[in-house]
Amino acid sequence: MVPALSKAAGSVVMQAAGAEGELLAHLVKGHGDYLQGVMRHEGELRHVLARVCTGANGNTWLAVNTVSDTGALTLIGHGSAVNAVKNGEAPRDTFAFQLKGKDAPKFAVPLISPGKIPPALHSKLGFDKPWTPPKAPEPEQAPRAQVKPANQPQPM
Repeated sequence: MVPALSKAAGSVVMQAAGAEGELLAHLVKGHGDYLQGVMRHEGELRHVLARVCTGANGNTWLAVNTVSDTGALTLIGHGSAVNAVKNGEAPRDTFAFQLKGKDAPKFAVPLISPGKIPPALHSKLGFDKPWTPPKAPEPEQAPRAQVKPANQPQPM
């Protein structure tokens, strides 16, 4: 079955680089319930196709598959929207990925422009609340100087 066409196809959804500046992930919106791009797996960048999956319990995740030269897919890991963080409110703009392989670390991949992602796609990716821009800290108001009334000249 051919996936449904998507107006957002080709737009960058998420991207991350490692501490040394090496690309870890670059995913763009594909047609239907897919993201496609590249991810670093076992030290090499690999072409990937990630499908949005929903379990019977309603949980949503991305199943990440490598794409071979012949077009064969091999499951290499999964990713989930970060909806909760310890000691705070999750900004609903990051994915956590876990790939298969020896000593494969979990890694976070932020959405590129969460405010530009259509709300339906944001929700479909598994975020439980809409993204809201971070609140700018309110500027501190300088204390006002207390002015004493001027001495009024007294009539003589």
